[in-house]
Amino acid sequence: MVARATAGSGHATAVTLEDLARINTPTPTRTWRPIPHIGVVSTIVDSIATRGWKLVGKDEEDAFDITVTKNGLKMFGRVGVQVKGIKDKEMGMFVGFRQSHNKTLGLRIGFGTTVFVCSNGMFNGDVVIGKEHTANISASDIIGRALDTFGTRFGETVAEQRMLKEKHLNIHEASSFLISSVKAGALPLARLLPARDHLIDACTGGIEDIDDPTTVWGVQQAVTHEWKTLSPFGMMDRSTALNRVVSNAMVA
Repeated sequence: MVARATAGSGHATAVTLEDLARINTPTPTRTWRPIPHIGVVSTIVDSIATRGWKLVGKDEEDAFDITVTKNGLKMFGRVGVQVKGIKDKEMGMFVGFRQSHNKTLGLRIGFGTTVFVCSNGMFNGDVVIGKEHTANISASDIIGRALDTFGTRFGETVAEQRMLKEKHLNIHEASSFLISSVKAGALPLARLLPARDHLIDACTGGIEDIDDPTTVWGVQQAVTHEWKTLSPFGMMDRSTALNRVVSNAMVA
């Protein structure tokens, strides 16, 4: 439910698409066929374009956030996508991907409104599809299946998020939401007051990056805004915890 994705950090280094294209791909064997890192990215770009969707960014270089480990053996990345027919600026989705050239990671593609891809091997998304680098691996097949699966579920995701925007909270309920987020592990205690201040600014018109600040959606966005200051490690646990808080707020 979070309009953000994270590509791994750890010992990984950010690279440009030009850097990625320079990374050598190992020679395949009879049973193992590695895919060029840049080939994965190119296939994602082509598959998105084929469906009439758009990358979020000024250009491909700006849209992609990619990191690699030493010698380019492992790649982790993400890209924002605007889905055709969805005009709400907050209703984009993310594509996360990872793979390795040393047989430690298979190709994994994740799609969703929340995607986390970390260099410690953690991977999360609404849809995650993958395959080991066997002799018959096809990046286009894997990416295409994941896109098609998410495409059928995206409408449900949009409907769920619109419900969050229709559930209004009073000041006491909003405060309870923030405190529950801390207790559940979705928000560090040190970020409680900044999240509250961010929400107040949104309610008073001081900022415009939170739509419907007096709703479950708005308070959730105040929490996830603070995630931008945190390490990606533990992000999946925070996301799971926040989803529990949101669910409780919707039935209260």
